[in-house]
Amino acid sequence: QWRDGKDANPYSENMFPHPLTLRARAAGLEVGYPTRAVIEPRHYGFPHRPDLLVGVEGLQAPATRVESYSDWVVTAAWQDAQHHLSLTTGHGLPFVYATAVKGEARVELLGGEPKVLHEGDNVVALAFEERNYALFAPTGSRWQRAGKAWRAELGGKSFYAVAALPDATPATLALFSQHAFAFVTGSAVSYRYDRDKAEVATQFRVTTEVKEPGAAKEPLLALYRHQWLHSSATFLPQTYVSPRGQMKLTAASE
Repeated sequence: QWRDGKDANPYSENMFPHPLTLRARAAGLEVGYPTRAVIEPRHYGFPHRPDLLVGVEGLQAPATRVESYSDWVVTAAWQDAQHHLSLTTGHGLPFVYATAVKGEARVELLGGEPKVLHEGDNVVALAFEERNYALFAPTGSRWQRAGKAWRAELGGKSFYAVAALPDATPATLALFSQHAFAFVTGSAVSYRYDRDKAEVATQFRVTTEVKEPGAAKEPLLALYRHQWLHSSATFLPQTYVSPRGQMKLTAASE
């Protein structure tokens, strides 16, 4: 998002593709998952308070550019002389998908010192109070703690993923690990109007690219309350908090 004049911002303002909140910076993308409302006399909101910065070691991009977009999914790119990073995000996506990574994966800790729920391989799970996240590098890679960040050599591959987890249970981490490498690449919405019944049926679809052999083909999608109340989807027990009510999770491409 750009502003005219001397206050031009070459990165972004705060963005709210629930359940996540995001903000672009020179070194990558701030990621938060607000779970508590801020209630004041004339204000109600779930403000962006970042816990993680998703990026590449040494990255200092002069700007963030839209690389591609579809109906509700956007891929943005960061690039400087030695590094490159493309990140895909969208409404209802609990993941941030990193592709075209040139350099070492780096996820900086912005929300204080988290509790480490899992480490020791290509997956790290972290808890900042009740806000939980997981980092997923390609199989064969290993996350290493380096000061205020986690870093991973990607073993010649150019992708990784970061997700906000609905809870801190091992079962939820296992579920997200299974679906972490079904990278969403695009989205499309269509509708059908039944004139006799005065009803509109809306179809939401995402396209995916499976990055790891044996990984689930379906991504995890979170639906708003006004969607899941009228949806025929099969929902998982995990749910998210959002300003628009509870979001329910489904493993599906449409």
